[in-house]
Order: sequence, then structure tokens, then C-alpha cells
Amino acid sequence: MKGIDVSRWQEKIDWEKVKADGIEFAFIKASQGGSISSLKIKPFTDSYFKRNITNADAAGVFCGVYHYLTGVNQEDVIAEAEYLVRVLAPYKNIIKYPVALDFEDFRYTAHHKSLNSVLIRLFTGIIREAGYTPILYANRSFLRKHIDLSSLSNLDIWYALYYTPRRRINPPSDFSKMTVWQWSNSGSVNGIRGKVDMNVGFYNYADDTKKEPVKDNAEQQKTLFTVGDVVEIKNSAQRYYENGSAIPKWVKEDYDHIITKTLYYGKKVYKSGSECVLLGKKINRKTDRTIAGINTWIAVENIKKTAIISS
Repeated sequence: MKGIDVSRWQEKIDWEKVKADGIEFAFIKASQGGSISSLKIKPFTDSYFKRNITNADAAGVFCGVYHYLTGVNQEDVIAEAEYLVRVLAPYKNIIKYPVALDFEDFRYTAHHKSLNSVLIRLFTGIIREAGYTPILYANRSFLRKHIDLSSLSNLDIWYALYYTPRRRINPPSDFSKMTVWQWSNSGSVNGIRGKVDMNVGFYNYADDTKKEPVKDNAEQQKTLFTVGDVVEIKNSAQRYYENGSAIPKWVKEDYDHIITKTLYYGKKVYKSGSECVLLGKKINRKTDRTIAGINTWIAVENIKKTAIISS
């Protein structure tokens, strides 16, 4: 499938001509975390976003969107993701292609790849929870040097790699999760003045019959845990959350645990990019006695339900 990605830099686009020129999908810039020259975020919406997404959809072009990330800590990344969700809300029914996290800013080259991956998981988790399909946009250098892809196994990749001369045959095979390939930043399309980024899609996200279930069951589990659920900690879990404290053997083997909080001051709790719940009570597996718990927040992917009791 032939696609493009656009922003305010393309100015006014004649989407009817774009569609007639064979373009089937487009990633439209929705927002950005802040100025590239500033270390502080101040999210803003692309000035042509509303016009582009409305007219592209009317012309029959499948619409995806993207956000350029600039936040360098978890609080800022959450704020950017929540801002994007608000921007997209009026257009949710016409967004057929993924919501992309554009991860290419220079500031992330100073981070260890594990921190970058935490920020990516955090952002894309909020996007998925809002009902969209997330995808990661990055170039070869970032994907190889600055991102730990082993911790992002449930995330598709929109891969930027340009060949010289520019061509879209023989797509790269560096990354098995690539579903979209940006093969040029200097293409020409009827209806657009000047150059535009060109893409090839290898998966039709707009075809509901071809969509696969969420690959990581933990993503489905996220919204299922409630206060009062009885859970056990998975044997595979080594820490309560990534970079958190190690889980003692007796905590996993001797007790089941009762969730006593899923929110803190009305908001979900995220640690190292993972949604967490509080284990405030525990049940001795030998005596069935319920006593005070370990009172520790734990990532939801590290637990599974054993039963449900009344609170």
C-alpha cells in the first residue's frame, strides 16, 4: 500500500488529487511535546491537523496520526500522551491507521536505551488504553543504538530508512516488526506542493478482518484488575516493576495477595513505564488467614488473578 506523512510544512493539500494519485493511507501530524530548542514541554497541536485529517478522510484516504515526543521524564511523557488523546478524541472514528510515536529527537541520544524504552512503553501504553493502535516511528540509528526493542515486543515499527538512489523496492529486513517503511523524504504527489515523505505499508490496519489480537496478554489484563481481586505473583517476575525492588521468594510462594488500590489521588500509577496496582493485604496459603500485606505497588504484567472476593 502507498502512503505519505504530512504536517503543516506541506501547507494546503488537495486530498482528492492525492487519493487519485494512488495514495491509500497517510500519517498526519497531530501534535508535539514542545519546542525542539527547549527542555521543557509545552504540548501544541499542528496547525494543519484538523484540516488535513478531515479532508483526507473525506477523500477516502485511511488516516493515521503521529506525535513528536520531546519529554525526557515519565511525568512529561504522560502529559504528552494525555494531551494527544484529548486532541484525537473528536476524530477517533476516522483514525483507521495507528497512532505513531515519533521518537527521533536528539535529546534521547543522551539516555540509556533502557530509559528510552520505558518512556516509549509509557506513552504507547496510554495510547493503546485509549483505544488506538500504537506504532513506533524511528530511524535505524535510534532502533539499534538508543532503544531496547526486546522490551517492546508488542509494538509495531514504522521504519525510516532511505536508500540512494531513492527507491521503494527490496524493503529492509532489519526489524521483523516493521509494518510501515518510510523510504523517502523527497517524494512528489499530485495535490501537494513541494516534497513529501513517502511510505510503503505492509499491513492493512483499516481492514478489521485482518487485525490480530493484542500480542501481549498483559495489555488485556491492565483494565481487568480491580480493588478486591485476589492475585498471585507470577513465578517469572523478578522485580515488582522494572528497576524496582527484587521480589523475595516467600512473597511469591507463601502468599496470595489482595489488591487494595488501583489509583492514587484518582489517577493510575505508572512505575518505569508499567501500570501498577497496590498489594495491601495478603493471604497465607497454608492457613487461609488474611493479614496485612506487603503494601507494595506492582506492575500488572507481573500478577494474575486467582479469585475474586468481596471488598
